[in-house]
Amino acid sequence: MNDQHLEKISIRLKTRTIAAVLHLPAQPPPWPLAVISHGLFSSKDSPKLTELARLSALAGWAAIRYDHMGCNESTGNLRETTFESRMEDLSAVIGSAGEDGRISDGPALVGSSMGGTISLAYSGTAGGISTVVTWATPFTFKSLRSGAPGLDHPGMADSFYASLNQVDLTSLLPRVNNALVIHGSDDELVPVDQARHIFEALTQPKKLVIIDQGDHRFTRRTDLDQVFNQTIEWLNEHLRGSLI
Repeated sequence: MNDQHLEKISIRLKTRTIAAVLHLPAQPPPWPLAVISHGLFSSKDSPKLTELARLSALAGWAAIRYDHMGCNESTGNLRETTFESRMEDLSAVIGSAGEDGRISDGPALVGSSMGGTISLAYSGTAGGISTVVTWATPFTFKSLRSGAPGLDHPGMADSFYASLNQVDLTSLLPRVNNALVIHGSDDELVPVDQARHIFEALTQPKKLVIIDQGDHRFTRRTDLDQVFNQTIEWLNEHLRGSLI
């Protein structure tokens, strides 16, 4: 996609700024929207999330990828990150998109790893979401702590780990439907059983896809292609269908 189909966006939230990139389809508006949330220490510029946004625009809907507080181009202190602050970031991005007259109501949420947990929690709390897709997403963080694989980062405050340990999707997931859960069978950071817990708690319609021998990042290209294909197919059916 060339630059004329990309828009850089700055979203003000309290004392910080969220950096985002909006991918626009060639078709005239209004467009459905997919909001793409990255994992814990990742960013909007993750190659796989950037590719997903590009594929989304090619499929005919807009896609916005953004940086959470203190990550990449967004301002704020990463050390002060909590689960609640990430929920605030996502809410601000959705709110900003809702003010864009080119965007249809009822966005889809796509989240990778912790971004998936944020997406599920938001959908179960706020409503108004047409569909949710999660990749390699934790159901719970209660067994995780400072120094745990994938969570360790120099200087993170104790409040960060405390906020994660308080996350409980149990009461929220039954409020979420039209959800696709994708997970690798050999995920080294988030056990595949967590995907099954998420799937069992969701309301129909829903779908669970286990990538055979897939790791947390879907490193093998064949695995990532399967993730992209499943995601685009699901969004094409459920995002568009919710807006007819």
